[in-house]
Amino acid sequence: MIAAIIQARNGNDRLPGKGSIELLGKPMLQHVIERVKRAKRIDKIIVAMPWASEDIPLLAVAFAAGASVFLARQYDINDADLSKRYYLCAREFEADTIIRICADNPCIEPEAIDLLIEHGNLGAKGALVTNAGDYRVANRELGWPDGIGAEMYTMEMLEFLNFEISKPSMREHPHKYYHDTHNIVVPPCPPAWRSNLRLDVNTQEDFECIERIYNHFGNNEFHITDIIKLLA
Repeated sequence: MIAAIIQARNGNDRLPGKGSIELLGKPMLQHVIERVKRAKRIDKIIVAMPWASEDIPLLAVAFAAGASVFLARQYDINDADLSKRYYLCAREFEADTIIRICADNPCIEPEAIDLLIEHGNLGAKGALVTNAGDYRVANRELGWPDGIGAEMYTMEMLEFLNFEISKPSMREHPHKYYHDTHNIVVPPCPPAWRSNLRLDVNTQEDFECIERIYNHFGNNEFHITDIIKLLA
């Protein structure tokens, strides 16, 4: 089973409550789920959250949008330990292939998810397959805008990260081990998509940029090529 696991929480120092912040009258998390649902190769969508008091609104959003939910606190997981959160979530839902998605990526591109899975299925055993847009080789950008893609793990990779990696920074950022060891496979980015845009939401300024995009289109059905044309 291929599961998209969306990591979400409202406890954020730079932009508190960002998972619940609204775009066009809907919480940002709802837009992420709705866009992920349009990917054709995903079997199940799960929202994995810490379950602090501020995360309660996200629970209702996830269920209303048709996603399953994994609550880390029932396993007494440190909020920053994403390696364990992803591993236990994937184990609970019996996922074989895991697509890691961040809830602060409201421009996640469904087609990019399908391209990631298609490329990942070609081989690359034990390597992180990613088009998340944040990996560089020798200062050369690989073309993917930041915030439209995802990361692809096997269950065996999550098992390795959970049981063998102890460095806190790598447990908080599961991709970091693969970035640091350069054990990465990046699918080719379609030429019309190539851009140095950053479309994730970490600050109020980031959110205002995304809000302008959403307000322009009036829905969440736009494509990355539409965004590139708009911002050009």
